[in-house]
Amino acid sequence: MYAVGVSISGFSPEEAAGALAKNISTPSEIVVIVQGQPVRISATSVSVAYDFPKTADNAYTSYRSGDIFADIYQRLLAFMKKQDIPLEVSVNQEALNAALSAASQETSIEPVYPTLKYVSPQVVVEKGSPGQEADLGLASEEIIQRLSYLDPSPVVLKITSLDPSLSDEEAAASKKRGEGFIGKTLVLSFEEQTFIYKEPEIFKLLDPSGGYKLEEIEKIASSQAKTLNRDPKNPTFIFEEGKVKEFEAAKTGIKANKRKSSTKRPARRRMVLRINPTRREMRFTISVSKSAWGSKPRRYFSESRQMGERRVLAKSGIEKK
Repeated sequence: MYAVGVSISGFSPEEAAGALAKNISTPSEIVVIVQGQPVRISATSVSVAYDFPKTADNAYTSYRSGDIFADIYQRLLAFMKKQDIPLEVSVNQEALNAALSAASQETSIEPVYPTLKYVSPQVVVEKGSPGQEADLGLASEEIIQRLSYLDPSPVVLKITSLDPSLSDEEAAASKKRGEGFIGKTLVLSFEEQTFIYKEPEIFKLLDPSGGYKLEEIEKIASSQAKTLNRDPKNPTFIFEEGKVKEFEAAKTGIKANKRKSSTKRPARRRMVLRINPTRREMRFTISVSKSAWGSKPRRYFSESRQMGERRVLAKSGIEKK
């Protein structure tokens, strides 16, 4: 049994840890190749440290898994092939990420995402442009792997291209789609409440690549939630001088569902996004359900009417049967 070339066969875990500490030194630097140029990162700056007791324990337990047949097989295999286990190593991940980010700063190009806008009286499509970014996660994994095997070879920083831009054909299709929304209004309605959105707001919901921007739709639902939400309200029934002076029906509590409902019981009142560019007016409706803070008023109209009838009969001296 070896640990990166150091023989620890026949040693106790404590003896193996001592042998590793005596024969192994921490590398002074880590070399990363960025676009063909070497970048050196001090091992001290990222707190590279080896855990020799843990490495020795890994070696000691490798043939003592509790599975007799598997352990015997591994022992026989060790006689035929050199078993070399890696070292347990730790680094300050935050410091390593910062060092890699600094090294790759000049290689990163932010992609420009396409946009679809309404600039009266026309639709404007910006196709966007490609970008690129360094795969820091992969570089970090490879660095730790090399450190665990005391491999001094440099790590090549992989550059990944990002291209969200539209082709000429896609841009033309996106513009044509947007033109279908010119002159349209988007109506968010519930009961007697209505909110109207025109082209500038509608175009914020359109994804230039097709479909709709769900995050923007959720923003609309969220912004109107306070207006739509209401507590349950008891009926108002004011009876004076033998007649009804004021009456208002009970209202059930309502709460807007900002996200698509995933409950087992469907909402009693359900509204779904419907955008049809062939119609002049479009309906944007959202899912609503009984409010979570108590959905039913304490009294309904029938109960309030009975109370009123009792008052009339009592004033007349008539007993209701």
